Amino acid sequence: MSTAEQGRRRVVYFAVFLALLFGAVAFLDFWSNRDNLREGSRLVSQTGERMEMGDIPKRYRAIFRYENRARDELRVTHEKVWVNRPFQSRIESYGPRIEGDPTTVRQSNFGVLASVSQGTAEPLNIAVPPSLASGDIRPDAVLDEAVEDKVVAVREQREVFGRRCQVYRAGGSVLAGDLPRYEPGKGEYADVCIDANGIVLEEYWVENDKLLRRRVATDLDVDVSIPRGLFEIDVPSTPGLKRGSVDRIPTASSGEGSPLWTLRRPPEGFERLGRYAVVLSPDAVPSLGGERPPVGPSSTTDVYVRGPDLVVVDQDPSLATLASFEGRPKKEVKLSRLEDADLIIDARQSEVRGRTGDGSYVRVVGTVATEELLDLADRLRPTRE
Repeated sequence: MSTAEQGRRRVVYFAVFLALLFGAVAFLDFWSNRDNLREGSRLVSQTGERMEMGDIPKRYRAIFRYENRARDELRVTHEKVWVNRPFQSRIESYGPRIEGDPTTVRQSNFGVLASVSQGTAEPLNIAVPPSLASGDIRPDAVLDEAVEDKVVAVREQREVFGRRCQVYRAGGSVLAGDLPRYEPGKGEYADVCIDANGIVLEEYWVENDKLLRRRVATDLDVDVSIPRGLFEIDVPSTPGLKRGSVDRIPTASSGEGSPLWTLRRPPEGFERLGRYAVVLSPDAVPSLGGERPPVGPSSTTDVYVRGPDLVVVDQDPSLATLASFEGRPKKEVKLSRLEDADLIIDARQSEVRGRTGDGSYVRVVGTVATEELLDLADRLRPTRE
């Protein structure tokens, strides 16, 4: 081989070496600066075995980070959350950093929902039926049935900012309580990672095979002491808004009118909080024929509590109209005394509803397993207390 040929080969080898070197540098730069879609969350097990559920806390506080990619651009916000189950919560919203005053403060307590936002938005203070605290979720009560009915699929176990959790794949976001069925190959799902205390540490929501939104708990403490004043609501009523009402009423009845459908005794381990007359604001119900009713639906409501749990028996003929707007999946169930009965499995609080023979409509709502909820609905009896 001539000296000139050897020189040309050296030049070629050197050029290839430089190309590989620059390519490696570019790759390392990309790898080190890429967008980490699961920051703070790492895989720890893929055995397919479900993690056991432990104690469900009555109180917790947490910081959640929201990562929204709806427009192919990452937008980060934060929430500081305090919950005293079953009724009380306080949620403070912040921007990319938790500093200064919150942009929005949302609060819930027994029979009331309130919020205040920075800027021109009017404050909100409205009566709501006794229910689980706003922003809270109780998937622990329905996971067994959701897995058995193949609504959700059991996936891997992960560690999210130091806490281990079990991933369940649903058909979409579950943070509002809905449990959409997972359909493989559809391109939309939410991987929901739930820890041993039943708290959702991470939700990884994919739509059209692309990450849409992620919510992750960067800090969490359970069974902690929370100052009572944190849940006090002093938000004024919104001008021009019919607030509705939740008022305690005597248990005894005069015996006039239709009987009430009640439980002869509280559910096991529960205590009876009381009976309440609930009137919903017409501004809080769906419009009927394009117009809102002048008065919202009303009901008589018995409330039972057990630590972090609640059971509510709600009844009135007007609830049938409200139920007709229900969009959540439901399945027909057979009960001995309620007609046209349906079961709605919900990650906040499941529900059994149906018509009574005397023309009323009854809802049994609770943060208990659906089997127990169905048993309670079957134990209802018409009474005149």
